[in-house]
Amino acid sequence: MRASVNAALVAAMLLAAFTALAADSNYVKNATLAARLDAGQGPVVIDVRTPDEYARGHVPGALLMPIQTFPTEMQRLAVDKSHPIVVYCELGPRAGLAKAALRLAGYTEVFYLEGHMRAWRESGLTIQK
Repeated sequence: MRASVNAALVAAMLLAAFTALAADSNYVKNATLAARLDAGQGPVVIDVRTPDEYARGHVPGALLMPIQTFPTEMQRLAVDKSHPIVVYCELGPRAGLAKAALRLAGYTEVFYLEGHMRAWRESGLTIQK
């Protein structure tokens, strides 16, 4: 009985966390990020997709930190916790988990790439391979 109550509590907490993530509107527009990267004023950009997805093309200069190993990968970030970070995946869910982990670790300026990699690719912006 106690295990089912704990499972229900965990499920409710996860639902609340994902609802909060879905309501999060901290996005950086593709064109804005591209312009900042071109000007050398870009934030740290983190790609949380798989190594295979990353190899097929990513935002120029993005760091690969797959969501499967993100807690370990996150430790190699060598920036102040107030430095802007943009995180993306293909469609959004993995980036949501990464953003939550970064915020829990104390990073304060964490944003999503609007539309994630799919939108970047569809907009015709430069893709690094």
